[in-house]
Amino acid sequence: MRGNKIFIQDWIAHHTYQKANDIDSYYLRVANQINDSLSTLWFEEPETNDLIHTDALKTLSIYLTCYLEDVIANTGIFAAFRTIHKELYNQFLPFYKDNNLTDYYPEDINSEDVAVLTWLFLVNGIHICLLILMAV
Repeated sequence: MRGNKIFIQDWIAHHTYQKANDIDSYYLRVANQINDSLSTLWFEEPETNDLIHTDALKTLSIYLTCYLEDVIANTGIFAAFRTIHKELYNQFLPFYKDNNLTDYYPEDINSEDVAVLTWLFLVNGIHICLLILMAV
């Protein structure tokens, strides 16, 4: 496994507060589970495989866990992204027509949201995901 463990300092570094609380240990476990799963990825082309750096996987794991935190806490950060995207492009998410989102529930965790966040992270790197998720 290529992944390194995510520590509480890594998790807290992506939040606006400085001291961990009890719920952070839960989210830290989730982030590490996601990181472990992502660390098993392997691509046939060595060039593609080499692009998947351990630090990037750790950061992506934290961002996806921040999305979970946003949905559970009903913070509304990703909901705000959907609202703005709808205003600008007349659809809630990139790549997905609203009428094709038949099993999509905005108040729940959705695979389409995870796909969009992963795409934003891989294409734009840290900058776009920070704007969407950093306020959690």
